[in-house]
Amino acid sequence: MGCCIPLQVVVLQREVKTPTPYVVLLTNRSYNAWTTRLLAEWIAINLPHASAQNEVKLGPLVETGVSTPTASIAAGISSNARGRIDALCWDATSVYLIEAKPRASHAAVGQLVGYVRMFPLTPELSSLLGHILKPILLVAQDDPMAREYAASVGVDVEVYAPDWWTAQVGKVQAQQAERNAAINKGTESEGRRKIRQNIIGT
Repeated sequence: MGCCIPLQVVVLQREVKTPTPYVVLLTNRSYNAWTTRLLAEWIAINLPHASAQNEVKLGPLVETGVSTPTASIAAGISSNARGRIDALCWDATSVYLIEAKPRASHAAVGQLVGYVRMFPLTPELSSLLGHILKPILLVAQDDPMAREYAASVGVDVEVYAPDWWTAQVGKVQAQQAERNAAINKGTESEGRRKIRQNIIGT
């Protein structure tokens, strides 16, 4: 038999950096379940008599460049590529384009401006074109500069922060503060300790 080839041992020479502490950031892509509930509650309170539909696709059906066996499949691909407004509500005179975010921002306002432009180009909504269009940015936390920008482009910012939202944010902040403290002390956080116990039983 041939001689065994010894395994190479790699020694780490570089310093291992301390992990970056967790920070609670109310970004536009955070808390999807929370903003969905926020949206449903706000509509129920403020637009109780309006019809409502969630995740409405906006924009024209552009099939250029889509290569598929049938026209129906091409139309479906084109439809799925369109942007979706969080909620579209309407009554006898008005259409409300509503986007829900944890915090007001210029990006969120710009997103709504884009939806406003796409609304009249949406073939499925042609019956609503005679209505007054009212874009609304629904947030739990306001931002003065974003609000000022929204006013300049015709977007209404509505702030709605019920008690359950404040409680949820406080809970997350407490959990992340505990993780940060553990990182700074070089100790294991309570959450990680429970996970380890569930996996290896120690």
